[in-house]
Amino acid sequence: MRKSRNFRSVKPFKIRPADLFNVYRKLRRTFGHQAWWPGDTPFEVAVGAILTQNTAWTNVEKAILNLKRAGKLSFAAMSSLTAGRILQR
Repeated sequence: MRKSRNFRSVKPFKIRPADLFNVYRKLRRTFGHQAWWPGDTPFEVAVGAILTQNTAWTNVEKAILNLKRAGKLSFAAMSSLTAGRILQR
C-alpha cells in the first residue's frame, strides 16, 4: 500500500502577476484565442464565471440575459444596484 502524501509539507510557490501575464501572452500567441467561455465582453465572462460557482449554468444564462435586458450588465450599472434589486427575479 502506498503512503499518502502529506500536503501540509508542500511549500506554496509565489508567482508574480507579471510572470503570470507573460505565460498568458505566450500561450495566446502560440494557440490563439480559444473562445472557451461564452460572453460578449470580458465583464460578461467574469460575471458568468462568478455566478457559475454556486449556480447551474442554465440559471447563469438566465441571469445574464436578465441583466442585459435591464441594461445592467456593466460594473457601473451593477454597482449602483441594491442587493435586494439584484436578488429580484
